[in-house]
Amino acid sequence: MEQETLIHKDIVYLKHNETNGYLTDTGISYQNGYILGTKKEQDQNSVWILEKYSPPVQGLKKPNYNRVEIWPCDMIVIRNGKTGNVITCNIGNKSPVTKQGEMIVANQYEGTGEQQFLLIFDKFDEINLNRAKFVNVLDENHALHSHNRQYKNPKDVNEVTGFTGVDQNDYWTIIPASRTVRQSIFINEQQDIEKAVRPRCYKYIHNLDKVVIRNCFTGGSLHSHTSTYTHGNKQQEITWRYSIRRDQNDWWIIELANGNSDITSQIPNKSLLFLQHNGTGKKLMHINGARNKKKDYLEVNCGIQDEAEFQIEGVDMGIPELNTLILEYPFRLKHIKTSQYLAALSRPSSKTTFQGEVVLVGGKEQNTIWMIETVDSLFD
Repeated sequence: MEQETLIHKDIVYLKHNETNGYLTDTGISYQNGYILGTKKEQDQNSVWILEKYSPPVQGLKKPNYNRVEIWPCDMIVIRNGKTGNVITCNIGNKSPVTKQGEMIVANQYEGTGEQQFLLIFDKFDEINLNRAKFVNVLDENHALHSHNRQYKNPKDVNEVTGFTGVDQNDYWTIIPASRTVRQSIFINEQQDIEKAVRPRCYKYIHNLDKVVIRNCFTGGSLHSHTSTYTHGNKQQEITWRYSIRRDQNDWWIIELANGNSDITSQIPNKSLLFLQHNGTGKKLMHINGARNKKKDYLEVNCGIQDEAEFQIEGVDMGIPELNTLILEYPFRLKHIKTSQYLAALSRPSSKTTFQGEVVLVGGKEQNTIWMIETVDSLFD
């Protein structure tokens, strides 16, 4: 992996690639926050702090991300270094100029995803700071977006919006702030850039651990419930959830195949395994040839099965010695019989309008990459 290192609480400028404007907290009140815009010149309100984020789980410790690397598709909060306000996507509101999605800055709160973004690059295994996207984790995945249209007030400031159409105006350059900027403006958030970066937590996943599995492309959690599909075999539905407030239906028990009941066993790469839904006790599977309602992909469901159908397939992040499943390390789930991969689509599930669709696909696109977001284990 070609790595340009970013770390938790890195201090940066965000420069819009098409207009060359710097993302800025204008301090002008609007709705429930303040107007977010881009300006030609940098100032103290143009400095941002990138904070690695993981949804909280009641009863489990909050992760310590101090000096930990930020990787592609990590979930982050974008905080202004001067005001402390956080970029917030209000998908139910319209932006003041172009009537796209509303993107403002506001006080931080533990919402349902309005202030959480995925850091996306064109290639999953290559961090290119000159071409980054920030995609909100909520319904429709609004990207942080700007253009040449300007606000009436403040003057000479380009509008910033949340955009779902996907174009070149979604791309930003991440510019690390100089040591002078860090030392002159920030005290509490200041980082010693000469200190070694701390590696990501090597917390190994074990047989029969209970886990939450996040899709790296959408930020949603692999999810099931007692509801069934209305088409095809009418089996228990599989979805991914937009909300970062995880619930009991987001938990799965990961189990090695071949009758292995040893809870001390780790999960080696290429292992055959079962994923049992914690709420219903049924297992992730595909019924031969079953297709989704639109007939464009193979359907997945939860059911009763005796034979393991999925294989763990690690994604190379430039650390080849890590050949077992680890917390927050990327992987794919390959369906053995079809040689297709579990994927999250950016559209509603066949049954619901508020959860995303999960299917099997033939390629290895970014939407086939998953990670263990949270683990509840005897080995914590």
